[in-house]
Amino acid sequence: MTTDVPSATSSAQTTEPNVDCFDCVPDFAPLREAIDRDDWHAFASTLSTWSPTEVTHALYLMGEHDDEKYQTFAIEHAEHPLAKVVVAYRHVTLGWRARTNSAASDVSEAQWREFRRNIAQAEQLLVEACALDPMNAPAWTARVLTARALSLPESEARRRFARVQAAGGDFWAQMHLHQFLEPKWFGSVEAARAFVDESLAEASEGSLTHVLVPLFHLERWYQQPDADRGYAYLRTPEVQAELDSAAQGSVLHASRNHLSPSTAAGHQIFLTLYWLSGEKKKAAAHRVALGSRTTDHNWHLLASNQQEMAAMWRELAQIGRDGE
Repeated sequence: MTTDVPSATSSAQTTEPNVDCFDCVPDFAPLREAIDRDDWHAFASTLSTWSPTEVTHALYLMGEHDDEKYQTFAIEHAEHPLAKVVVAYRHVTLGWRARTNSAASDVSEAQWREFRRNIAQAEQLLVEACALDPMNAPAWTARVLTARALSLPESEARRRFARVQAAGGDFWAQMHLHQFLEPKWFGSVEAARAFVDESLAEASEGSLTHVLVPLFHLERWYQQPDADRGYAYLRTPEVQAELDSAAQGSVLHASRNHLSPSTAAGHQIFLTLYWLSGEKKKAAAHRVALGSRTTDHNWHLLASNQQEMAAMWRELAQIGRDGE
């Protein structure tokens, strides 16, 4: 389920990014066709050949999709554990849309009620999925996310994370636990950093685990009091060295010479950090690797509208051509 990484020349021909969602990822074509045919067996059979990380990413994007046929397909086959995960992710999406990304103090009581109602429904579906299939990594990954939404203790979040690891591991579960351990939720900078370091110590070269590094520094950027200090933080030699090492150890590693959906998401995260730090040449390397494809990760940090996004895409394409 991988796509060859395009060359700089082919990628430079694309003037606007192809924003990644369930209906435009090339790898998801067999899934979309199975949904159109209402063929659950084909849908599940395709997923059975993918890694837990890629399955989780696909189910998450499917749950986010607003086309009713995706949700109807999952609901009609909800006796299957994977379908329950899709419906659960849909409730998570609707819950977070109701809550918004505002500070807790700015969320109305009505918004909180809608958030809690959807998260509770998601959790129930995930409990059912895990009961039917105790080694369902995507379901346990989603439960790491709902542990944060439900304000459960760290011990419970880590228990759920351990179940993901026992079921084969999942980068997205690492991302969710990292968020749980950030100070804006239930942890601290020290706790988040310790988790990143522990995860890296166990990670193989080429593993997406290394993408935790830019995610950690993105959170530090968020915490800076103004744009100038945020820029200065990302520009420090220490941060740049960590980003460079993590990129080479993950999405730019020789073992990742194909572009899977999750690898594309990783490239987009690095591109974001390098762009925010003014390192356009480094950002262009990830632009080249993405070719005509990107993801919805963090675009709001890079551009305020489609025109700005397209202009940035063209600029990075030109830098990629010049660097050939």
